[in-house]
Amino acid sequence: MQQVALDFTAYLKSIQITLNGNQMKFRGKRVGRLGITENDWYLHLFAQHDEYLNELISRESEEIKSFVEGQTGYGGCGRCITGKCACTGIEMINPDESLCEFAKKLIILRCDALINERVPKCNYVKISDRGTMKKCAKCKICNPACRALKNY
Repeated sequence: MQQVALDFTAYLKSIQITLNGNQMKFRGKRVGRLGITENDWYLHLFAQHDEYLNELISRESEEIKSFVEGQTGYGGCGRCITGKCACTGIEMINPDESLCEFAKKLIILRCDALINERVPKCNYVKISDRGTMKKCAKCKICNPACRALKNY
């Protein structure tokens, strides 16, 4: 299993994902976490549950679809759009080869979302500030229409 994890970290480096501790980052923004212990390794990949993820999942096997359905639990921070929070992700413990291939697709999807600014800005609110309702950066009031545009 450690060899699979090492191969996966080599893949991450090949697509310019940096590892800082257990954090995976692309262009300074979080993609997920990767951890390796003596007996296990895990991946937690950040993913907002949107039409892009749904399209990706629709082309996967039934096994992958059922796995993702079990991973859609939401533990939001209080500021986020349901299903699109930084806390939302897909976690894999000791992923096999098929899950590693799916993880690679998820990472590419996340990098594409970062490049095209499809990741809600709340993903980069300090953890200590989460759970508080601060005024919107654009309209300076908590206007639901503005919040729907993810300008906070």
